[in-house]
This record gives sequence, C-alpha cells and structure tokens, in this order.
Amino acid sequence: MSPRRLVQHLWTRFLFDETGLKPYPIARQALAAVEACRQLVGRNAKGISTITVGVPSAQGRVIDQPGWPSNRMQSIAGVQYQVALALLSPERLMNFDHTPFDTKALRALAAKVRVRADARLEAQYPETWPARVVVERSGKRQSALVTTPRGDAQNPLRWEDVLLKAGRYGPALAAIRTTSSQESIPRAVLDECGNSGTDA
Repeated sequence: MSPRRLVQHLWTRFLFDETGLKPYPIARQALAAVEACRQLVGRNAKGISTITVGVPSAQGRVIDQPGWPSNRMQSIAGVQYQVALALLSPERLMNFDHTPFDTKALRALAAKVRVRADARLEAQYPETWPARVVVERSGKRQSALVTTPRGDAQNPLRWEDVLLKAGRYGPALAAIRTTSSQESIPRAVLDECGNSGTDA
C-alpha cells in the first residue's frame, strides 16, 4: 500500500466518531428493545398483556433472562427487567450501582416480556443489534423496529446527555482531575471508580 493512501484521510476520520455510548447502564444487546418499548409505550404501561421482543438468536441468548435479577450484572443484561424498569421507573435507569429495584408492579410487567428469535433480523447481526418489539394491550397490537438505538454511533447522544451521564461519576471524575498524568492512579481513585460501576 502506498504511503499516500495510508495518510489519505488523516485528521478527517476519527475512530472515536464510530464508538457508541450507551445512554444508561444496560447490555448493548438489549438497548434496541428497551428503546423500542419506550417509543411504543411511553409512560403509560396500563393494560399491557404481552410484550414480545424479537431479536437475532445470538442476541437473544444474552438478554433473555426471565428470572428476577439478584445482582447488578443480571439486572443490566436481562431485557425483561430492563423493559419493566424503563416503562415504570425510568428515573432509575441511570443508577450505576444498579442494585435491582423490586416492586410488585415491576415483577408483573417483567413477566409479560417474551424474547423470540426473529429470522428477519439475523442478516443484520452482528453489524447491528436490532430489535423488533410488539406490544399487545386492550386487544390491539403495536410494533416498532429499532436498529440504531439512541447512543449508537449512527444515532449519537447529544452533549447534554453525555454530560448528564458523566455527572453520575462526579466523585471519581473529580479525583482523577487532581491526579498528575505522570503518576500512577492512587488506590483511592480506583476504589471510587469501582464503586461508581464499570459497565456504563
């Protein structure tokens, strides 16, 4: 390859621009499903009988966790829990410690979420992690397909959203700012980062 071709796009294309940033702690495989549910339902989850999440089969094996989560990682990965939380208590989506929040209403809604392999979406995986969601209530069905959810590199967050998310790491960010780049990061900073959560 010629040197000219190697530097052809220098300073015009940045890999950072191709990096997604999830808007809240969640398995990336579940994000499209949760965003589709939010588009369809908003804050009015009354009368829902079934929510069907169609995803590529490999994606489904990661997020289909119908049991109630017992720890942070299970709550992040399980689409049943994440859908219920997004529709009933969306303000809790940004909790980075993500200790599973438990109410009867959340459990009841999570139990109505079913994950199914959708053959129509297989060809899109793994370039995208799409979801086709069908919500049934009062005898009616609504559906939505999301392939590039909010936070995807092709559908980036606004700076306000990035700053809102970063603000949740306030103590850790403040500690890092006071650390010289020539020094090793102190144990206290690492502990603070660990307490803030790592899978954002």
